[in-house]
Amino acid sequence: MNGTIHRVCRNVKRSQDAAMALRWTAAAMLEAAHGLRRLEVDKQLPSLRRALAALQDRNTISHNLEQQAVAG
Repeated sequence: MNGTIHRVCRNVKRSQDAAMALRWTAAAMLEAAHGLRRLEVDKQLPSLRRALAALQDRNTISHNLEQQAVAG
């Protein structure tokens, strides 16, 4: 996905504002979506859910440690 976004957006030389940059990025993501595989929901969704939960737990722990370091 990131490669497609880079390929589509690299020709944009000057964005008028942030909204225009978001529109170009959204257009690139729509183009990239054609090349993505679909999940086999029965088989892959539980493992995706576990991976996302683990990532969220790691980010929460890191954020809490950073807050404690700043407060301490």
